[in-house]
Amino acid sequence: MRSSVLPSWLDPGTRKGLVGAAALLWVMTVVAHLPALGGGFIFDDRMYITEDSRMDSLGGLGRIWTELQLEDLQHQYYPMTTSAFWVQHQLWG
Repeated sequence: MRSSVLPSWLDPGTRKGLVGAAALLWVMTVVAHLPALGGGFIFDDRMYITEDSRMDSLGGLGRIWTELQLEDLQHQYYPMTTSAFWVQHQLWG
């Protein structure tokens, strides 16, 4: 005989419980991130995204990977992060 302190819809031993636990985790994650949804740029986003000339063209993506330091920008060499910024800039501006 198995006794659990969890309600049946959260019992991990059942499919219904697994779905219930996943749904609860999803809801908690969404609620935790709600305050950030209305946020705007932070202090260095303009430098990394809107003022970076490499974000405007496909050639800029190549420059992200080949130029280790830029004269006009004061940031470090993070090609994966900057490439993700490039993709987002192309998709959403």
